[in-house]
Amino acid sequence: MLSLLGNDPAEVALLAFSGRPLLAFLLNVGAPVVAVTGTLKYQYPLEVLKSGEGPFPVFSGTKSSAIAVIEHLLAAAAAVNVALLGNDIASKAVYVPDCGRTWYAFLWMYLCLILHPLTLLAFWSRSGISYVLKKESYLYLFLEWVLSHGAIIQIIFGTLVLSASTLIDTFDAFRIVGRYAASAILCRLILMYELYGMRAAVTAGTVHVA
Repeated sequence: MLSLLGNDPAEVALLAFSGRPLLAFLLNVGAPVVAVTGTLKYQYPLEVLKSGEGPFPVFSGTKSSAIAVIEHLLAAAAAVNVALLGNDIASKAVYVPDCGRTWYAFLWMYLCLILHPLTLLAFWSRSGISYVLKKESYLYLFLEWVLSHGAIIQIIFGTLVLSASTLIDTFDAFRIVGRYAASAILCRLILMYELYGMRAAVTAGTVHVA
């Protein structure tokens, strides 16, 4: 379920190269499971910017700066929530195959910190910072293969970790899943708003995508 709510890593890379690297990092940590739609093939996100304006209003000046601050605070709150959830799983659950180790949940959550730099490198190898589509290089093809399989491995590993963890209380299971989902939804909404803003800039001619 969480993989259906996650962010597309290519879209997060686009956000990072569009002047929001810290926000992109926080969105990755706050929604550590990538979208299942992006696992079988690395999606090139510049096509998203060519599909017209979105339904959200786009602000400029002081309002834009205020919204950016709010986005960073909300993304940071989602990241803190995920970290606290990892601590809850470590302290309130028993991993049946290996009861002495409580860090498997943290390993699952922060595998995104390995995938994120590789996604940035793949995006840079395909377009750099110019938003001009380049020919697929061997580096890009290799990174596409690594990222697609890495995302699948993260989903499978997370499923194994959570399914093999015996929680003290059933209510804790619902609470943990609900809080994971809340962080993922919040991060997805922030990313959608940023993408709509970039799409509006493309439509207005402020940013050119080739």
